[in-house]
Amino acid sequence: MKKAIYLVIISIQTLISCSKNTGFTLQGNIEGLKSDTLLVYYQLPEHKLDTIFTENGKFNYTINPDTFTIFSLVFDSLDTYPIYADKGEMVEISGRIDSLEVKGKGENKKLQEILASLKDVRKDSLYIKVDSILQKETSSFTSIYLMEKYYAYDTLPNP
Repeated sequence: MKKAIYLVIISIQTLISCSKNTGFTLQGNIEGLKSDTLLVYYQLPEHKLDTIFTENGKFNYTINPDTFTIFSLVFDSLDTYPIYADKGEMVEISGRIDSLEVKGKGENKKLQEILASLKDVRKDSLYIKVDSILQKETSSFTSIYLMEKYYAYDTLPNP
């Protein structure tokens, strides 16, 4: 009898642990979109494209990543915004394309905080601020985004 109870308990625990949410959901409400379609460009773990269909700027996008995944939303203006997807997480994105607010955990939260800190920096001291962030955030995926955005395609990078 004790063995049967023990097996039932183990079976229930196994079912509960297997039923954890392994999906990632991006909920969005973006104002001023000129199209009802957003392009999704995956950079990690593999390069691929997907689309999100919006209705009046609102959408839900769910994926089942088997590992940490990085993708960018590509807007009509070809502006991009990176999203970091991990198992069981949910991220909310809202606002206008030029002033998006992202609510999430981990790298998404860090990215939002860093971008907010850069918002009011004068143009002549922007690279100094970005350099300072890059020195502090050496192991962050956000650093990769900042290097690409501010340095990778600059014909005359700030010395």
